[in-house]
Amino acid sequence: DVDVREKAADVRNHVRRMKTKYLTVLDPKGVVATRYGVTGIPVVIIAGKDGTIAYRANYTKFDRLKLIIDGLIEAEKQKAAKNAKQPETEEDF
Repeated sequence: DVDVREKAADVRNHVRRMKTKYLTVLDPKGVVATRYGVTGIPVVIIAGKDGTIAYRANYTKFDRLKLIIDGLIEAEKQKAAKNAKQPETEEDF
């Protein structure tokens, strides 16, 4: 959860009151919102490890989000495994 242009005290009180179980961070100047082209809230953005947007929508059910995130994690694991299997070259010695 990224709170855009909100006062820290207000966010802290909301998190306490709602007993949120997820990480909430502040974007006081709207830098993250600008980077990802957020023009309305709420918006769900899932970015890959490199910052590339893998998913963007408004409301999304948890099960759908989990599938997307699990897919990204699996793709990273496969990429790491492939890189680990690369044969060594003479330059590596």
